[in-house]
Amino acid sequence: MNTVSNPAITWRRYGPCGLIFSFSDHPGDGVFEHLQSISRALDIAPPEGLVDYFRGFTTLTLEFSEVLPENIEPLANELLRTWDGATPCTTLPRRFDIPIIYDGPDLSRVAAHSGLSPEEVCSVYQSTTYRVHMLGFCPGFPYLHGLDSRLHTPRLDTPRAQVAAGAVAIGGGHTGIYPVNRPGGWNIIGHTSERLFNPENTRENSPENAFLLRPGDLIRFVPHP
Repeated sequence: MNTVSNPAITWRRYGPCGLIFSFSDHPGDGVFEHLQSISRALDIAPPEGLVDYFRGFTTLTLEFSEVLPENIEPLANELLRTWDGATPCTTLPRRFDIPIIYDGPDLSRVAAHSGLSPEEVCSVYQSTTYRVHMLGFCPGFPYLHGLDSRLHTPRLDTPRAQVAAGAVAIGGGHTGIYPVNRPGGWNIIGHTSERLFNPENTRENSPENAFLLRPGDLIRFVPHP
């Protein structure tokens, strides 16, 4: 359903207690900044009954403690009016250099799909500064935006039963790093020794300490010394 204030933004019910907003058809830095501002507003002054919220590339899902009324349009539009005045995030992004060894089993597949040599793939890949748009899929998995369009590669037809922690991979138009051992269908081009998820660092009321990265961080991949 379209909102009355901005037809580009849509919203719909998400289960009995949820509401999901879509702010764009395509991911990008503009919608990312907007979601950053809204997240900050939710953290500072959450609406009554909000239990949690979850960000996607272009979506925001809210979960409330009670079943929402049948007519949720007033709630949705009131939230949008509140977010229209959300203060932009002015905190300078953190920057990380992630060491990488290009030894992935799918490096040749990415090269063949792009028409580049494996060496050219590596050069293009590490020439970009990536931005963490969100964490998801598994604990601490960073979805990185900014992948050169030449390296966009479809996911594997059959996912692997096990991908090792530290694997650096490409899935469609995005890239990321597997923080834990788990199944996965992205194209593995290399690996890093950087530890992205460390549950031992979790403190009470501060679970984010277990993750090396967070949304907004800027990343460059550098050859492992």
